[in-house]
Amino acid sequence: MSNINIADTNILHCILIQKTNADDVAKWKKHIAEYKLNWINVSERLKFDRSRIAKQFDVSSIPLYMVVDKKGMITYNADEANDHDYVQLEAFIKKVL
Repeated sequence: MSNINIADTNILHCILIQKTNADDVAKWKKHIAEYKLNWINVSERLKFDRSRIAKQFDVSSIPLYMVVDKKGMITYNADEANDHDYVQLEAFIKKVL
């Protein structure tokens, strides 16, 4: 994903919730750096059915992408399992810039 600075937009947070176990932590961090995911990335390293985050956000599938505007409203909420290169998410962010 190109380096989009959300600080100058109406976007407060971009959140990615995904499954990561203890063996995947290094791979997960490398993925975040490679795609320049400079927003909140969340993983509890728990099984999905035990995740407090999944329950709190009513997550039914992963990965889940959320965009929260500065009013605290969720403006994008998608379980884009096929968007591994973040094309759809990036298109949404560019649209609201």
